[in-house]
Amino acid sequence: MKEYEILDEHTADVMVLAYGKNLEGVFKNAAKALFNTITASSIIERKNIKEISIEADNLKSLLVNWLEELIFYFDVEGWIFENFEIKIEKKNDMW
Repeated sequence: MKEYEILDEHTADVMVLAYGKNLEGVFKNAAKALFNTITASSIIERKNIKEISIEADNLKSLLVNWLEELIFYFDVEGWIFENFEIKIEKKNDMW
């Protein structure tokens, strides 16, 4: 099964379709697509485990917040994430 597919690529934007057996799989593959798009290196020194917790009112915002958080750590800390364990919990019937 494909993890993701690049649909369209422009100078500043890339459109990606992420696949997964479940919602967590889609978020995991969206993150993989992000890092495969913004990094050219295939050599990653495995150093840290980072737990990230985000919230949102809907699924679209949750995905955007997730990717923004990963970009923050990439920009500020220089971290490149490779493996993801994702747990999505629905709270208060928000979506």
